[in-house]
Amino acid sequence: MTKGILLSLLLALAAASPSAAMDVVAEGRYKGTAEEYRVGDTVYLAARDVGSVYGAQVYWYPVSGRLRLSLRGRQLELMVGSDTAVLDGRRIPLGGQVILRGSEAFVPSALLSAKEFAAWTGMRADLEGGGRVLSVERAATVGPMRWSSAARHTRVVVELDGGLAYAGAGRGTSGMDVSVPLGAVGADRSERIEDGRVASVSLAQESGLVRLGIRFARPGMTWKLSELKGPRRVVVDVYSGDEAPAPEAAAAAAAAPAVAAAASEAVREFRIVIDPGHGGKDSGAVGRKKTLEKDVVLAVGKALAKRLSEERGVSVFMTRDEDVFVPLAERSEAANAFGADLFVSIHCNSSPKKADNGFEIFFLSEKASDPDAERLAALENSVLELEGRTLEEEEAEIILRAMSRTEFMNDAAKFAGLLGSQLRKRLDLPDRGVKQAAFYVLRGTDAPAVLFEIAFLSHRKDEARLGSKAFRKKVVEGISRAILEYAREKKGGGGAR
Repeated sequence: MTKGILLSLLLALAAASPSAAMDVVAEGRYKGTAEEYRVGDTVYLAARDVGSVYGAQVYWYPVSGRLRLSLRGRQLELMVGSDTAVLDGRRIPLGGQVILRGSEAFVPSALLSAKEFAAWTGMRADLEGGGRVLSVERAATVGPMRWSSAARHTRVVVELDGGLAYAGAGRGTSGMDVSVPLGAVGADRSERIEDGRVASVSLAQESGLVRLGIRFARPGMTWKLSELKGPRRVVVDVYSGDEAPAPEAAAAAAAAPAVAAAASEAVREFRIVIDPGHGGKDSGAVGRKKTLEKDVVLAVGKALAKRLSEERGVSVFMTRDEDVFVPLAERSEAANAFGADLFVSIHCNSSPKKADNGFEIFFLSEKASDPDAERLAALENSVLELEGRTLEEEEAEIILRAMSRTEFMNDAAKFAGLLGSQLRKRLDLPDRGVKQAAFYVLRGTDAPAVLFEIAFLSHRKDEARLGSKAFRKKVVEGISRAILEYAREKKGGGGAR
């Protein structure tokens, strides 16, 4: 079969294929849909929608079959029937041919993940959620940023790709900056700290560089800049005048920053249990595009555990770290055996009301705060049927625990407030508030315990968000920041590394 005949057959098949709408999530925010269709295993996207996603101008010449995308003065040239494109005089592979459907040009989705295309746009793209979500985010080389307040200093940490240079400089008595020439940040960030040493921190993209800005709470602060490995990260420690390390200690720290970091003030261990809901035969909620709750929450749980494991003075336990069924009682028992200081159960929501969306946070109460909370608790507790048990059979044990639960509930309410605050800063989602209900998995835990519903799998846009790594990364940042803030308040702090 000649190439021309094969192309004709492919075009005929493409013309007969029904089009569909692929959800687009950019920088963790839902951005609408892109028209797509599939020929075998190859996914194609409408060229006009690709241009819209990246902010490029699209010039389409249907008579000649020529397609041009223009972005910041640079041109990407394509041709119907060709499996390569031309960028700055160089040919780059497309991973498939440009195809004509009706009167429009469609490009293979593989183009979006090509390194040359990513360098041209400055964006990284992934097809996620089984190829149902196009997730696009800035190709960051700097970040994320995090901070913590310890007994003798405030620490600000920024991850940094290898090969990038950086330099620190003071801004008089008001603060200091770290500049990273040629760096790129995924999203600008600014946070207030107000711990007596640092008023605020920011990480922002500027022309040709990324700038980390630290504004001091008052004059008289000193600072020390160092670097740690695995992953590579820049560390700024801020001290008040009477807290600054001796010159000898500072010199030793400059010579061996990793040793200095490990030798800083002792931190009391704080034990966190991460509970990814459902698993194994219990899939949990299922989205319209067949996204499974058990898969989403496991991905979030594992990323959260990895993030928290980087913290000195923090110990993490997961009730499951693979796709297995774990009975609710065993989750609580494992947390109690671990000696948990905090229990966080992670879930995705679902509702018969298709318009319901957003995140919700729950802590324990034998009386639900509203009918929707009661419905959700009943849904989450229904997994007991898979265990061959009923709630009635557990009531005697629950009554015995009631006497010690009040203090845990008060602390859970405090943590729920911190979590909501951190998530509102990061997520493009409605905050449905902090509520209470009788979740069985929270009842048996001898620690402050919350159940976090990230978003609704029954809502199209929420399901698309949940399928995006960039969105889940923001979720993890919010949960980890709230946990560390709570741990600092309860246990006297822990240094970010």
